[in-house]
Amino acid sequence: ARRFDDRIFYRTIAEEVWLKSNKGYEAFKSRLSTLKSIQDALTDVNVNIVGVYGMGGIGKTTLVKEFARQASEEKLFDQVVFSEVSQTPDIKKIHGEIAEKLGLEFSEEAESRRASRLYERLKKEKMILVILDNIWKYLDLETVGIPFGDDHRGCKLLLTARDCNVLLNMSLCRSEEEESACQ
Repeated sequence: ARRFDDRIFYRTIAEEVWLKSNKGYEAFKSRLSTLKSIQDALTDVNVNIVGVYGMGGIGKTTLVKEFARQASEEKLFDQVVFSEVSQTPDIKKIHGEIAEKLGLEFSEEAESRRASRLYERLKKEKMILVILDNIWKYLDLETVGIPFGDDHRGCKLLLTARDCNVLLNMSLCRSEEEESACQ
């Protein structure tokens, strides 16, 4: 794990461990350790964004879904919302997936209006975890309508990407030292 101010990145489990099972989640020792690290990071008041990265098929989605299940069960957050971003991000779909969990309905509004309404709704939550899975390229969180950092300290983000550089390009890292975390 690499820690930089209020951001932490985790490399997912090694491929050898993943290859032992492909039937859903299994509590391997390495996964338990990573889950614990993610939980510690996301319950730290000084951390707002946690990124999980690794090659495709290694288990990032399975890992964060298991974390979401545990976080909901343990009531670590008032709300836990999940959206798959995919190779071609569909902002309307992302808005819809998050809004549905929050009981927010959109009519056929402009993207900027949906983002503004989503932003305001997310800010009403005291503690919320927003999981954005499978990010392939830069995604402007502000444009999507997701408050983070000083905008809303209670909004925690858990992101997955195949490439750590995607997280860097989203300005989640701010220095050369942080960029070296992805090497």
